[in-house]
Amino acid sequence: MEIQGDNNYLQAVQQIKTAILKSRYVAAAFANKELLKLYFGIGQYVSFHSRNKNWGKGAIDSISNLLQHELHGLRGFSATNIKNMRLFYEGWEFMQPFLVDVKEPLFQFSEKELNQQLPSAELKNTNRQLPTDELQNEFVTMFLKNGFTHHIAIINNTEKIEERMFYIQKTAIEFWNNTTLKHHLKS
Repeated sequence: MEIQGDNNYLQAVQQIKTAILKSRYVAAAFANKELLKLYFGIGQYVSFHSRNKNWGKGAIDSISNLLQHELHGLRGFSATNIKNMRLFYEGWEFMQPFLVDVKEPLFQFSEKELNQQLPSAELKNTNRQLPTDELQNEFVTMFLKNGFTHHIAIINNTEKIEERMFYIQKTAIEFWNNTTLKHHLKS
C-alpha cells in the first residue's frame, strides 16, 4: 500500500504507532500484574482451606465446576489452574506484601485464621527478605513482568528461593518465552 502525503504524515504515523504500541504494552503489564495479584489471593485462600483440612478431597474440583457454572465462559479456572494458584502462593509466599492490598484484600481472614496459616516448608527454614529497597523494587518489577505460566514452570522446576529469583530475573531481562524458560530450567 502506498501512503500518499508528505513526510509529515509519515512522521505522524510513526509517532501514533509508537504511542499505540507503548499503550498496549502498559495495558498488558497492568493486566498481568492484576492477574498475578488475583491468582496469589486465590492461591492463599485455597491453600489455607485445603492445607488446614477445612475442605475435603475433591473440593477444588467442585469449586472449579461451580465457578464455571456461575460464570459462563470463564476460562483459566480449571481445577488444575486453581491448584497452580495454590502452588503460586505457596512458592512465593514471601511476596505477600507486594501482592496483597492490605486496605482492600481479596479475601478476609479472621485473626485466628491468619495465625493458623501454614507457611510453606521452605519458608519455615528461611525468612527470606530482599536485601535493600532498591533491589526489592527491582525484583518486584521483574516478578510482575513474568506471566503466570512462567511462575508455575519456575516453581515446578526449582527447589530454592534463590533459584526461583534467578529465573525470574533472567526471564524478565532476556524476555524468555515459556519454551525458552523450560529449556533453561532443564539444562
